[in-house]
Amino acid sequence: MAPRMGVTTQSLSGQYNIRYTLTASGGKGTCVDAQESDGGSHDLPYDAWIYIDIWLGPLPEYYHYGKEFYING
Repeated sequence: MAPRMGVTTQSLSGQYNIRYTLTASGGKGTCVDAQESDGGSHDLPYDAWIYIDIWLGPLPEYYHYGKEFYING
């Protein structure tokens, strides 16, 4: 199973927006990354909560690892 990371934001109004999911599907020792300069969904808004969810498998219910919360500001 490939490790995956989902990034969701929540605006001050309370609306949730799934921004993107990254999947390291190349096998043992491979990585995947994203950065703001990639633009589009990778350019996260300021003054928003950012939720990072990490898991193994096709859906978050499989071998769920955890969530982290940040304020981008």
